Amino acid sequence: MAKRLELPRVWEVAVPHPDIFAGDLDPARFAISLNAVDRGEGAKDYVEPEQFFEKTFMTRSLKALLQGVLARLAGREAGVAIRHLQTPFGGGKTHTLTALYHLTKHPDVAYEKLPELFKELGLEEAPPPMAAAVLDGVALDPQGRRVKEGFEIRTLWGELAYRLGGEGLYHKIKASDERRTAPGAQALAELLQEARPALILLDEFVAYLVKARAIRVEDSNLAEQSLVFLQELATAVSGLPQVALVATLPQSSLEVAVTREEEAQRLLDRALHILGRQNLIETPVAEDEIFGVLRKRLFSEWGDEKTAEKVARAFRKYYSDNAGYFPENVQDKRYEERIIQAYPFHPELIDILQNRWGPHPRFQRTRGALRLLAFVIRDLWQKRPGSAYLIQPWTVDVSNRLLRGWVVEVPGSEYETVITSDVLEKGYELDRALKGEYYRERLATGTAIVALLYSISASPREVGATEEQIRLGVLRPKLNPAMVAEVLSRMRDQFWYLVYRDRKYRFHTKPNLNKMLQDFERSVEPEEIEQSMRAHLEDVLGRRQTRFRVVPNPSSSRDVEDRAEPTLVLTPWDLSDEEKWMVDILRHHGEGVRIHRNALVFVAPVSQLLSEAKVKARRLVAMENLRDSGQFRELEEDDRREVEGRLRSQREQLHQALRRAYVRIFRPQAPDGLVEVRAHRRELVKAATIAEYAWEVLKEEGQLLEKLSPEYLLEKVWTEREAGEIEFQRLWEAFWQRPGLPILASGRALLEAIAEGQRKGLFGAVRKKDETEKIQPVSPEEVEITEPERLTLVTRERVTQLRGKGPVVAKEREGVAEVPPRGPQMLRCTANLTMLYPLRELLNKLQGLSGKLVVEIEVEGEFPERTQHEIEQLLRDYKVSFELKDRSG
Repeated sequence: MAKRLELPRVWEVAVPHPDIFAGDLDPARFAISLNAVDRGEGAKDYVEPEQFFEKTFMTRSLKALLQGVLARLAGREAGVAIRHLQTPFGGGKTHTLTALYHLTKHPDVAYEKLPELFKELGLEEAPPPMAAAVLDGVALDPQGRRVKEGFEIRTLWGELAYRLGGEGLYHKIKASDERRTAPGAQALAELLQEARPALILLDEFVAYLVKARAIRVEDSNLAEQSLVFLQELATAVSGLPQVALVATLPQSSLEVAVTREEEAQRLLDRALHILGRQNLIETPVAEDEIFGVLRKRLFSEWGDEKTAEKVARAFRKYYSDNAGYFPENVQDKRYEERIIQAYPFHPELIDILQNRWGPHPRFQRTRGALRLLAFVIRDLWQKRPGSAYLIQPWTVDVSNRLLRGWVVEVPGSEYETVITSDVLEKGYELDRALKGEYYRERLATGTAIVALLYSISASPREVGATEEQIRLGVLRPKLNPAMVAEVLSRMRDQFWYLVYRDRKYRFHTKPNLNKMLQDFERSVEPEEIEQSMRAHLEDVLGRRQTRFRVVPNPSSSRDVEDRAEPTLVLTPWDLSDEEKWMVDILRHHGEGVRIHRNALVFVAPVSQLLSEAKVKARRLVAMENLRDSGQFRELEEDDRREVEGRLRSQREQLHQALRRAYVRIFRPQAPDGLVEVRAHRRELVKAATIAEYAWEVLKEEGQLLEKLSPEYLLEKVWTEREAGEIEFQRLWEAFWQRPGLPILASGRALLEAIAEGQRKGLFGAVRKKDETEKIQPVSPEEVEITEPERLTLVTRERVTQLRGKGPVVAKEREGVAEVPPRGPQMLRCTANLTMLYPLRELLNKLQGLSGKLVVEIEVEGEFPERTQHEIEQLLRDYKVSFELKDRSG
């Protein structure tokens, strides 16, 4: 659990303006209509000059503009007569015009709020109110309007005269207004001479021109006449003192609502040509001043400088301590200074809104940012998250319906599905699945929110965020940066609308491969899953790299051959009673009794891990079905490559899941039971194959021996030594038939143990020289090259006997004569091949006796080819001499 850093949360320090919490937070509070301000309508923050200046952050450009216009109107200097503002949509144009309007109409209030503005011009008191004409191109109707005096105004020049001097001044230009033909510069100059000092505010001029094109004026139209008016007005204003014109033009024709972009561009070019470019003010709000604008408009208090510095230092230290996880620039001292300037905001959030969203035609840089951030602040102050040290991108909580509405407004309503499905539903599910700190800090939801914000951009090249950028937007001090990698990995696998391309994450309204795969998963049949599991289980068995004979999922005991070799049996995954099934295999081979019980090693799956493997098998089958479908061919090249990459990854995941599932190992236990062999070294689980895992666990736990001591032979295997000897074959068979003994890795281990026992004098070894039963001693060096079927171990006493010069004869002992042993006895029996059980039991009874077994089998008809092959292979493996011939021959 992350220890809470002793940093103040933003909601403990900053105090938002009361209107942030008012009612439904009317968006009109952040939307200025210059025409509405002139009529005294709209939000008080704009209509009331006192409130307007209190909440206005005086940027360098705004101060310079206000002073320049004030100086010209006050007659302090000639100054610039004509200015035009050309900034991006929402770049602060209308706010600037509103400031000029209040400066002109309410200079006393402006003097009270901004005294330095006046004093620097040598004005020790506020001048009287001045005339201001507001010509709002969006609000004005080219068809005209009827005023309260009863007459109709039809043009911009008619509006100019009426707004500067009412009906009296209008009559000076009435004829031109009625004809809708532009007046000359002289007529306009006479009008302005009478109204000065006067300020003309021309807003959204191109928007008016677009509408005016539809009004015919003789051989022209009202748009062309309006352009002529602008030319004549500029001439008139330039020649008069105490008169100023400030106009706004869009930065791009894309911001003009018109069907033909070429026409919009032509109108814009004409207006630019008339106004000229020498007085262009591109940024009423400079990049480094936007923080101050937002802060002053949204907060009444935002803490002292020390608080901002403390938080900024903590964030910069966090970025530097985890340098590899964040963009390089945030580790610089200058970024720390940006955090101080932006406090209580994180610079990254404002950069996203300004640089990515700002140029978008549906988003206004300053106004849009104010509106969105107001909702973010209200939501954040109500929820009060514990680690909100700054207002970061992750705090834009789109689970808030109103806030989500403003976010969706920019990219379009189709993103509602993206947000609901991925960001909210799957983000929350992922937080819950990851648990702990992920859930407490809402890391998955926060990461999805950051990716969403970065997915909205006016430039297609800038859509999306790198992993470093996402960390910058979602992480805060004391959180482990590596956690985001885990979140993003799962998001790539689970989200339906998230796209990862060129190292960038972005949301798209088109469903991704995850959604397609889920549709394919729904149609996967259980038989397909089982078939895939069986096929891929074969890949992780490791039968080619092991000394086990591997038998996966046998359907009956007959499928597990009864042979003297290590046999690894994988239990079927659909058993209701595993132990009963394994005991049945242990006791039987088909209808008969199993002889080599101790050769068996059972590996059973952990049911929960097997279920996880089935889930991965289902996903793999779905991917394979998608790859083989017609939809695959319709995918883009990047998507097809992703499918192939996911297929490789999914196969590996299924292999790992199967390998991890099969870890329960069972061995025979005397007399007929089972015992589970548990691994005590966890690293053994990392074995590459199931066979390798089982081999290493058995070896580690002493259940499989690659080396055998002679003492162990005497203590555990050759325990009944009254006969004085035991054939190698019987000794070898004991390891495979007697439950409780370990498995021998190879016959070599037994031969080496015999040789070592000879060297230690624990026992001896002899071999049959030929079929006459003559025997001769075998030296330790000769043990490994002696045919096993001719090799016999003898006790030390028997070795002494064999070293005598003659046959062993009867001797007198305590007055009793020892009688030489009787000659060999022969047992002959006949049985039907359909009744093999008594023969198997007979073989069990014969264990421990010395002698020779001669088996003659007569089969009616011919041996089945497969059976004959298996018999021949079995006998050759154990070096048993045999002859197979036709009875008639």
